[in-house]
Amino acid sequence: MVAIMNIAVALIGIGTLAFVLTSSTFPPELVPSKWNGAVSVLVATTVIVSSVLALLRIRRARWIALTAALVFFGVLLVQSLLVAIDPQAVLGEIPSSIQLRKLWAAVTRNSLEIGLNLWAFLQRRRRFFVGEGGCLFDEMSNLVEPTERLAMDGRAGLNSQEWRDARRKK
Repeated sequence: MVAIMNIAVALIGIGTLAFVLTSSTFPPELVPSKWNGAVSVLVATTVIVSSVLALLRIRRARWIALTAALVFFGVLLVQSLLVAIDPQAVLGEIPSSIQLRKLWAAVTRNSLEIGLNLWAFLQRRRRFFVGEGGCLFDEMSNLVEPTERLAMDGRAGLNSQEWRDARRKK
């Protein structure tokens, strides 16, 4: 599910960047250069492609997806943190209290996205990415009852202790 979030956020980032670069109503001093825009699109595209490949359970893709997500969200975190700490130096004006709360919300959101990516990609149980068989969302949702999950994995007759013993033997 984190990979799907990464794809959605990267697509929104590309769309926002396209709007900023093509809009005549956006303040020119806040428009990134073509070079910075190209680097942003490259990083976002890497996040999208590697996340799709990670969802398809390609082993090395999850490391690339994690690295790309850390770069993508890390840059956003640093950028939003700098603006939140000293908005007058960056923006040239003092933001209202609502705008300042939005800046700190962006810092919190980017921190959570980094934490979620670290948790999802580095957790010990990575069966969702590298496991054998099963539906893509079986391990990630409650749509499939636990007994059905066990039956799909061939463990329907095992109690919890037998299942743990069988997992240790593998």
